[in-house]
Amino acid sequence: MSYDAIIDMWPTLVEFAADVGVPERRVRGWRHRDSIPGQYWQAIVDAAKKRGHRHVTLDVLAKAAIKERVAA
Repeated sequence: MSYDAIIDMWPTLVEFAADVGVPERRVRGWRHRDSIPGQYWQAIVDAAKKRGHRHVTLDVLAKAAIKERVAA
């Protein structure tokens, strides 16, 4: 699963940004780069769980980071 796919689980970028506690422009940057800094991973996991996306875990985010590095 890519970071892009994780972000796409939310109805809008605005809602994702609000749930994670970051500005929308930051999320747009993450989406553009298909990269999310590790310091935000726990907030994303917590926000995903609140929305019922229990399969978004730290392990899933770590695997996305590995895929990102291999693709680069």
